[in-house]
Order: sequence, then C-alpha cells, then structure tokens
Amino acid sequence: VSFADGFPFLITNLASLEELNTRLDSAIDMRRFRPNIVVEGAGAWDEDNWTSARIGETAFTLVKPCSRCVMTTVDPDQGVKSVDLQPLRMLGTYRRTSDGVIFGMNAIHESDGTIRVGDPITLQTTATTENQ
Repeated sequence: VSFADGFPFLITNLASLEELNTRLDSAIDMRRFRPNIVVEGAGAWDEDNWTSARIGETAFTLVKPCSRCVMTTVDPDQGVKSVDLQPLRMLGTYRRTSDGVIFGMNAIHESDGTIRVGDPITLQTTATTENQ
C-alpha cells in the first residue's frame, strides 16, 4: 500500500456510479475513481453511512469519505482530461462537503486476510440509517 494517497483501501459502490451516470452526458466507468474494492448490491450513496465492513474473513473500518481530485476527469483509456471536467463538475453539484467533492469511502483493514471477487460482505452502518 505504499502508493496509496492516505489510506490503503478505497471502497466504492456500483449503485452510486450508476446514479452518477444518469446525470452525465457520457457514462464513465469505475476506473475513474481507482478503488481497490467495489461493492455491488447496496443502494446509491449508502456508503456515506457505512462504518465498518467484513469482506470474507477480513475486517475493515471505513474512516471517512474520499475527497476526489482532478484525476477523476482523466479517461483511463486515452490518458486525456475531459474538456468539461466530468465527472468532478457534476459531483460538485450534489456531493460537495467541507472536505471537498466526495465519492467512495477511505478504509483501513483491521485484520489480515485475503479477499476475492464475489466474497460476501457484511456492512455496519451509523445508527441513523440502520433501520432504513
């Protein structure tokens, strides 16, 4: 994890990307956000309220939302920045916090282990959303 920006893991949610894509003129893929872990099966933006996760046998603490930089505007296939600064510009219209424009959750692992595509995931949420 020596090349990580600040946290060893970035956990994103496929439904959040799909919701974002409904607002964009041209759909983007998850590679723009460079996550290590992508969760499928949750509602859009549910990750805002996740506090911990267990993926397979490995436990994670979700520390804070990930503030996004201009690298999200670079097409990973072409290496070219989008002229319209998407998706950052669109995210800024409804995903801006005091920490910046956010997408995904920064996380740290609490135990050693191996995770694999398709592993079951158990999520803990904040008390305000547990019953939603």
